[in-house]
Amino acid sequence: MKARWLFAWALLLALTVVGYRFVFDLGFTDTDAWADYGAARHGWIYQLTMPLTDGVGGQNANFFRPVVNLHYKLLRGLFDDAALGWQIWDLGLHLLAVVLLGACVRAAGGRRRTALLAATIAALHPLGVEIVPAVARNIDVLLGVMVLAGALALLRGRWLLASGLGLLALGTKETAIALLPFALWAAWKRGGREGALRLGVPWAIGVPLFLGLRQHVLSGLGGYDESPISLYGFDYLLRAGVLEHAAPGWGGEWSQHWPWGAQLVAGAAVTAVALVGIWRLRDRAPGPLGLALFVAPLLLYGVFAVFNRRVLYVPMMGWAVLVALWIVHDRWLRWPAAASLGLALLHSPLVHPDRDWARSDAVTRSFEALDAEIAALPAGTRVWVLDRCLRIHTDPVRQKWWDDTSQNNCVAQYSLQAWADERAELRLERLTLTRPTAEVPDALVEVDSDGFRVVRDPQGRSSYKNAREAGWEIDKGSDSWHFRLPDHDGDYVVVLGGRTAQLFPIP
Repeated sequence: MKARWLFAWALLLALTVVGYRFVFDLGFTDTDAWADYGAARHGWIYQLTMPLTDGVGGQNANFFRPVVNLHYKLLRGLFDDAALGWQIWDLGLHLLAVVLLGACVRAAGGRRRTALLAATIAALHPLGVEIVPAVARNIDVLLGVMVLAGALALLRGRWLLASGLGLLALGTKETAIALLPFALWAAWKRGGREGALRLGVPWAIGVPLFLGLRQHVLSGLGGYDESPISLYGFDYLLRAGVLEHAAPGWGGEWSQHWPWGAQLVAGAAVTAVALVGIWRLRDRAPGPLGLALFVAPLLLYGVFAVFNRRVLYVPMMGWAVLVALWIVHDRWLRWPAAASLGLALLHSPLVHPDRDWARSDAVTRSFEALDAEIAALPAGTRVWVLDRCLRIHTDPVRQKWWDDTSQNNCVAQYSLQAWADERAELRLERLTLTRPTAEVPDALVEVDSDGFRVVRDPQGRSSYKNAREAGWEIDKGSDSWHFRLPDHDGDYVVVLGGRTAQLFPIP
């Protein structure tokens, strides 16, 4: 490779780090982060036979992903609870995926400029912000690395290596199963019967074994729903599947004010243009690579109705290949593809650094700041958690095309419990949740003989059913709520948010 191309690649990676520099200030950001960290304390062999979060996430984490479990075990061994190490590793995985994508484009017959353009789009695409900064969501980044490494091995005729990486991808996330037929077809085209057999025979053994072990480990079918197949996944896919890639962050007015029928018609029209463009690339290397990476996961997400921004990392890689090919080779689609690229890059982290992850993370860190106080509580103490945020939505760029919220989920209750379990024998109970649309400020807490008062903007606060059943009496004002628990046995309450949380015994 000539020096100018090496320089261009080095510049791209440097710009990606600059764009994602905000992650270096983040902690254990995502919903399941502390639960995954807690589950990683178990031994290496146990990691191979447990569900995500060792089951503490319940239906929210009812998945069997042994490669992910081992990955978190490794990270805990390397960095323990130093979040900076986890974030650097996650960003490193993203950089590796970008390089692997460029290598795949070249191995599939693409030009150097096509490979560099595709890698640039993938490196700085706004959808990456949904995934790269989320420590417990590096499942999708890890999946991308496994898929792209397997694709590169396949394109270079390394059939057994590609087969092994395919199984590792499947053990990372079930999405990989949608790509296996495409891989077998590519092996047949490139290596004939021998290539297909050397790739497919290990899968014929490994995939049923994986599915059998998955069935043994999980509760029921696994996943979020016992009846996972639903048509509404295709509704989301048709309305927003292409638009989320082509113009992420521009759907605010669309999702809030356009009726469903208009969204469906417009989304279908944009999808039709993309499908025509994909058809025009059918004989253009590396068009089939972009097709497989983009279409196969989206179809799976549609079938199982799990279409959302946070699972679009691999399709984003495929989209980057398709857009690069349209710009370089298709004189008719070059201009709409370039317009789409411009719309996307205006919201890239390089131009528009994210703030929502930091605001979400601040709620988690307010609890972590109570480390010493939590550890000093008597064993068995019940602690009520007030104002755990469900999700934070302050930046319209993070808004989805199909509804008016972001998917910047905050720390889960079971993750807070996992963090506390590392320090003390406590029982955390849910009191209230919030849905902030601005940074969570410090709370003014006034304790009296009859309870306590919390003064701050409630930001969509609501109480949990279990709190009401436990006897909590809540007097709701506009920005001042009074809480009283007449019958308790030395319970405490923790008020999350602000610079530090506040922990105190309930009167």
